[in-house]
Amino acid sequence: MWRFGYAEPEVPTLEELKSSGKLSQLGSAELRRKLLELDTMLNLYRTNYKNVFETFYSFGDPFLITNFDLRGIFRPFPDRDVNAGADGMFDPDLNRGDISALKSREFANLIIYRSALVNDIRNVVVDLDAHYIDLISQIDARLDELNTP
Repeated sequence: MWRFGYAEPEVPTLEELKSSGKLSQLGSAELRRKLLELDTMLNLYRTNYKNVFETFYSFGDPFLITNFDLRGIFRPFPDRDVNAGADGMFDPDLNRGDISALKSREFANLIIYRSALVNDIRNVVVDLDAHYIDLISQIDARLDELNTP
């Protein structure tokens, strides 16, 4: 419930084309359209991630803090100095709290909410993957056109 991974897709070439105003100079209208769609999809991904993050911060963290001893959840960082002076801060043997909290309506709602938000991100990522594949074929086709003698 607490951890959530994030990947930030980077598209420096698209950013450069947009910021320099050169996107409009691409000779293929279809390629321009695909690049702009990509930009929209990436913004949707970022928005969905922000929604998930804010949900965890606003609802999930308070639930965990109220119901569980987080010293039993977090693990020390084996290769970092952050552990210095943290005696007792990380103890996997600690009682993590009354597990009846896991049977509460609040926990069920948090899981349902998280599942819905994560599913939204999954759908965008699946669409992004298909879009990238299509975009690469559009770029290859355009390069073939330009290299035709």
